[in-house]
Amino acid sequence: MATRYVPDVKGDHLTPLDGRGFLLSGLGFSSLLFRLTILGHDLLPLAAAPLLILSGMLFLFLYVFQARQVQHPILRLKLLSLLTFRTSVLGGFFFCAGI
Repeated sequence: MATRYVPDVKGDHLTPLDGRGFLLSGLGFSSLLFRLTILGHDLLPLAAAPLLILSGMLFLFLYVFQARQVQHPILRLKLLSLLTFRTSVLGGFFFCAGI
């Protein structure tokens, strides 16, 4: 039914996938989100909690440098300068962590 009402639109050109950025951002966000999700449930040893937070922050920090060096990053950091986009991303992150 979707093919009936939604047109088949193709892009003008394909950009290469930023594999390293995909890996760094995925590891960083998943580490932080996993740690915030299990906060207070005593599912991991005490030493793993700061390790997950620090590794997540390190991966995201490395992603920022990666995104500045490639022409087509997987996540465009300039979009975070828009207040509405930044609010929705941060709100969605903490909402997901709270569930």
